[in-house]
Amino acid sequence: MHRMRSLVFILSKVVILITIYSSFSCENKQNIIIFPENIVFAINDSSIYFNDFISAKWKVVRYVNIDCSVCTAELKELDDFFPTMENSNIELGAIVYGEQFHIFSYYLDKKGVRFPVFFDSDNLFYTANKFDDNKKHHTFLVDENNRIIYRGSLTYSQIDKENFLNAIEELVKK
Repeated sequence: MHRMRSLVFILSKVVILITIYSSFSCENKQNIIIFPENIVFAINDSSIYFNDFISAKWKVVRYVNIDCSVCTAELKELDDFFPTMENSNIELGAIVYGEQFHIFSYYLDKKGVRFPVFFDSDNLFYTANKFDDNKKHHTFLVDENNRIIYRGSLTYSQIDKENFLNAIEELVKK
């Protein structure tokens, strides 16, 4: 029984390392998130300013094209993790772009998303970082130097969610 637990523990760490290694296969070869200067305000009633968000020691940032209704709905799912982040000194925020700004703003009010959502009117965040088109890879755990620590999703699969949360847990322990 003890050997089985040890094996499961080791395998879970190997999966995390493989996932972290594979997360660096994005087109952004520098593995650094570039935050454009033109993003200056939060859409929702957040008390955090963009400069405060990007200068946080650790942050989880999600890029969302608000013209994609499925992607927009994921923000509410991501909001379920907000209390976890709130108690961990890790900032959670989203950077959004799209044509349906007024509809999206109304959606945020109705859904009550608690974390800051920043509007990128010129989509410079996406362009500067040369993300791939796989929306499952548009959530990042980033350090104070904007280096990508983990890339994946908190909403697409249970395994990816667990790996993401394990990466966050490892940071909190430091």
